[in-house]
Amino acid sequence: MFESTAQTSGKIQENISGISAVKEMKMEQQRASEISKQLKTMADRSVQRGKMMNLASEGILGIAAFVQHQHYVCYNQVLRHYHESENY
Repeated sequence: MFESTAQTSGKIQENISGISAVKEMKMEQQRASEISKQLKTMADRSVQRGKMMNLASEGILGIAAFVQHQHYVCYNQVLRHYHESENY
């Protein structure tokens, strides 16, 4: 009887250990899934930031080109006006 009880107790203990191991594996999988989601979110945000920085850079270059063109136009007008006033 004691032997039978000991065997049954041992099997119950094995089952409990097995259930605990399965629970731990599931928790590890859930943690891995959460970490994966967080990494994907960070990567997506990084890509988005890169796109925004690129857009801002393009905007700054566009403004600089426009200002340079306006400066060139104004400078030529001043030179033309200066040369015309010398001829009179």
